[in-house]
Amino acid sequence: MRRYDRIPERIRTHHDQFRTRLDMYCILFFVFIVLAMLSTLIVWRTQGQLLSFLFPATFALLALTAYAASITSARGYGASLRAIQRGPA
Repeated sequence: MRRYDRIPERIRTHHDQFRTRLDMYCILFFVFIVLAMLSTLIVWRTQGQLLSFLFPATFALLALTAYAASITSARGYGASLRAIQRGPA
């Protein structure tokens, strides 16, 4: 970033926090999707009972939660980028 040294500390802190959270939630989303698929295959191959499908469903729910959190973080990240573009108030 060309203007990083001219950004107020408060906005810089918000920018870094939102970027870190966005990275984390995006990674978690894909991890939970992979875990949901793998656990579904494991349960399917072992002829599991209906209750054993609770694991894939839980991973899918966690993936949806991570997706919603990443959308929220992306909105905050976008707001911090707009604040940086506007410059110091």
